[in-house]
Amino acid sequence: TPALLLGFSRSPGSFLTRLDFSSSTIAQEGMYSLGHIQTLRSLNFTGCTFDDGALTIFIKTIVKACHPNPPGVSHLNLTKCSHLTDCGISAISSLPLLQMLDLTDLNVTDDGIAPLIRQGTFDKHMTHLSLSRTKISDVVIRVIVNMDHTSDRDSHKLKKSRKESPLSSLQHLKLCSLALSEASLAFLWLLPSLCVVDLYGTWHSEECVDRMRELCRQNRGKKVTLRYLGGKISISNGEGVSDTEKGYQWGFDCKPQPK
Repeated sequence: TPALLLGFSRSPGSFLTRLDFSSSTIAQEGMYSLGHIQTLRSLNFTGCTFDDGALTIFIKTIVKACHPNPPGVSHLNLTKCSHLTDCGISAISSLPLLQMLDLTDLNVTDDGIAPLIRQGTFDKHMTHLSLSRTKISDVVIRVIVNMDHTSDRDSHKLKKSRKESPLSSLQHLKLCSLALSEASLAFLWLLPSLCVVDLYGTWHSEECVDRMRELCRQNRGKKVTLRYLGGKISISNGEGVSDTEKGYQWGFDCKPQPK
């Protein structure tokens, strides 16, 4: 309840760092109270029914409560929060320490996601991002690799964009069941820290995989894993592609990683 949450926030030495509100009903009053808990690090709101206004109130409140330091929230799961739109998502830019952001199954578009990423707020910290089953297009993918105004064939600018990506620390990216072009998908491998991409349900051809492998070979030596419908492939130094582990799956854990 709002009173209980507010009570936690006022307790000396509050220890609450992780809360799971999956499939709960939280009104704006409750989100306001939640915002006063300065110790929060991980929040799971999967399936919650609050709207843009409630999310904005929570973020504005916790930003004010933590001032002059930024809020310490590092894990935020908004999967299936069906009342959220581009308007509410914009407030997330005030959480610069986010490491994991899950926006799966949200009614959000390029208009909300592209500006959020383009700001560069999450450059140093974000390692996990899910945009699966949203309404984004190639526009967002090009923003992620900083290719908004770059021709696919311009190798000099591509190399530059790799260094200046607004998500240069990104390691895991979920893009399931989206309508994306193969050209944009291939250039994801320009991201310097990317290790895993989940394309389950997102169509791509063998030619697309070959292009990914070549870019991987040219730009880095570390192993990269791509999950697709029916299994996964590993791409390493352009040395080959092997089909293994049928049914391979991975997901986000809202538990902060141990230091």
